[in-house]
Amino acid sequence: MSKKWRKLFVAFILLFGMWNGAVAAASVPDGLRDAKHLPYGYIGSLKDGYAYFCNYGRDGDGLCGFIDSEGNIAVPAKYDGIDSFAEGLAPVSIDEKWGFVDAKGHEVIPPAYDNVSQFSEGLAAVERDGAWGYIDKTGKVVIPFTYE
Repeated sequence: MSKKWRKLFVAFILLFGMWNGAVAAASVPDGLRDAKHLPYGYIGSLKDGYAYFCNYGRDGDGLCGFIDSEGNIAVPAKYDGIDSFAEGLAPVSIDEKWGFVDAKGHEVIPPAYDNVSQFSEGLAAVERDGAWGYIDKTGKVVIPFTYE
């Protein structure tokens, strides 16, 4: 499949996901997951100019990263878990710990939390050792870990 057609395919998947209003857009059917011409096994909805993808079935690694609105890889697939961008940062996990990356793939807040939410109004709820608190975009704790 030519690069032009592959980009059109990715654009269609992204637009279809937005049109459907789906949180996790379109999944490639099982029978097509191992096809050499498909670059991703799963693509999430486009949000803030980026969509997450996961390599389910492609190499068998199941790792996730981000593509931009033209289908170019913005953040390479190296994360076990991933969520959409919000306020310029996206939650990612490695070895069951969560942190945040920017659109260039820099780990702005290294994976150190058991669970996280997306940023909203400059803060993200994060869980550590069963307690929840809030951090800012630099990773500074602004509301202590006192909530269960």
